[in-house]
Amino acid sequence: MMTFIKLLSNENGFVTYEYGRDSENMIGTVSVEIKNAENVKFSFYDSSPIQKFNTSTSHTITAILRFIKEGEFPDEYTYAC
Repeated sequence: MMTFIKLLSNENGFVTYEYGRDSENMIGTVSVEIKNAENVKFSFYDSSPIQKFNTSTSHTITAILRFIKEGEFPDEYTYAC
């Protein structure tokens, strides 16, 4: 399974990524506070057929936590498992 992740913002102490199964079908967003990685917020786009926590949400959170640890925030990233 692949999850496509795209940086939306890195401001006010939070990093926010948009994610989906591919770059055409985005599911929603995940925001994580950089100083307190336990502060995670996620939401789903109204247009997405997926409206619950799913493996793509989990993959996105995992990737963002790694980005924070490494101190690098790529504009786009593909998570494959």
